[in-house]
Formats: sequence, structure tokens, C-alpha cells
Amino acid sequence: MTHDPDDVVRVATGSLTEVEFWREALEKQGIQARVVGDNSSAGFGSALPDSVELWVHQIDVELSEKAILAAKHSHTAKPHTDA
Repeated sequence: MTHDPDDVVRVATGSLTEVEFWREALEKQGIQARVVGDNSSAGFGSALPDSVELWVHQIDVELSEKAILAAKHSHTAKPHTDA
């Protein structure tokens, strides 16, 4: 199936670091994703919060949202240690 390049949806916004992390998580699931706004982040740093966006094809939205939530959870989960 060929994706229409104009049939895309923004699924997340955040810092450049966060969005790149989520993009990698989506790519591991076989989902094509595009980071938008990374050029402004480089120029303005953190002055523009949530200025970087992650876009995917409409057909991949549901799976993308689940993968992003899982990535957020795994990134914030504290490692188990035996004290």
C-alpha cells in the first residue's frame, strides 16, 4: 500500500530530545515518522517549549500513540535496584 504523502497527522510535541526519542521508538515499530520544527529548536533552544512536532501517516496514528506512551513510560520508569 502506498501512503499519500499529504495524509499526515501530528501525534506529539515536545523538546527536540523527547521527539527524537519517540521517533526512534516508532521506527523500531516500523512506523515512518517525521520530526518538524527541529531547526527552530536549534536556534532558540528551550525558549520555545514544545516547538518540535512528530508527524506520522494517518493510518499509523493509533499504533504511534501507543508506542509513544510506552516509550514515555519506559523512559520515566525508575530501574529496579536491590538495596
